[in-house]
Amino acid sequence: MAISRNKSANNGSRYAAYNSSKMGPAGYEVVYPSLQDQTDAEFVSYKDKWKKKAPSVWASKPFITVILLDSYLRAARLVAEHYMAAVGRFYNMCVVLTHYGYVRQYTGKDTAIIEETLAVVWRLLYEGLGLAGWTPPARLFLALLVAAAGNLNRNPANPKFTVEQDGDWEDGGYPKWWGKGLKPKAPRHDTPSNQQKGAIPYMVNIMGIDHLPKAKQITKLLIWSCKVSMDWSAIEKGQARVAFMEESEVQTAAVYGALRRADQGADHAGFEELASQAIMFEMDIDEGDAIYPQSCLRMVIDQETGLLQPWAKAILGSHPLLCETLETAALTHSRIEDYLHGLSAGGEMLD
Repeated sequence: MAISRNKSANNGSRYAAYNSSKMGPAGYEVVYPSLQDQTDAEFVSYKDKWKKKAPSVWASKPFITVILLDSYLRAARLVAEHYMAAVGRFYNMCVVLTHYGYVRQYTGKDTAIIEETLAVVWRLLYEGLGLAGWTPPARLFLALLVAAAGNLNRNPANPKFTVEQDGDWEDGGYPKWWGKGLKPKAPRHDTPSNQQKGAIPYMVNIMGIDHLPKAKQITKLLIWSCKVSMDWSAIEKGQARVAFMEESEVQTAAVYGALRRADQGADHAGFEELASQAIMFEMDIDEGDAIYPQSCLRMVIDQETGLLQPWAKAILGSHPLLCETLETAALTHSRIEDYLHGLSAGGEMLD
């Protein structure tokens, strides 16, 4: 048994809405068309879970496994990379798409495609390919996703990728249709067209969502959400590529990045931005001539008036609740950062 939906039948109708929601248990029915045939569904019975966690069904003590040191170190690196990159990337995509869904819902727009996409990104990507642990298909999917996100501007209708030979990709476990030792990457501007392939069919295949009529549109939304999260990361880290981003890209990334930091209740980039500005002031460097770490929360408000920027309001559909929530969070963090930075600059620190 993978999932039980007896709550609504046994405990009253108050569970019916939850059980039928694509953001609840029904989300698994979206991504896994036949739960009975789905061998790696994340929610399994207590007995199944115990079998997975036990060292052996029969053994009374743990197994001792002999493994070469270099194999162990490589496995440890891959697992660490997975949890540091894939899981975080998938979660940030969840955040982008969840807030995008709120904007569409609160502004009276259709949310059907977003609901299905949220089921895919939360249940299949974040839980299935992310939290469930490192696997070669998960590694391949993330590489295709990042490559497609990097190519989205050039090919918005059909994001593409290219490949390079990489010795670190020569192990087994990848889909049979994937060439041995090939690593996906975003095409350069001078990459020949015959060396570029559309990423969406490959991604749909790995996710196994061919049964969804709008699988292509869902995958494009996933790629877009990945790009937005990569863009706000570039803004916060002060990466040089920010200088080549369109104004609309920067603004979209700033809004969704600000919403992410507001959710977290933390804004490390705010302190880095203030510290960078102080250094540039001392060195007499014009801020307009430099790319430096910037806080998305600080970007979305006017620092003098404390009001949300007009472009941020537009991205939020000018909905009062959404705008007020983001404005309050951004202003609060900005004022706290200003206060603490001022204490630090004056040589005084809080107890």
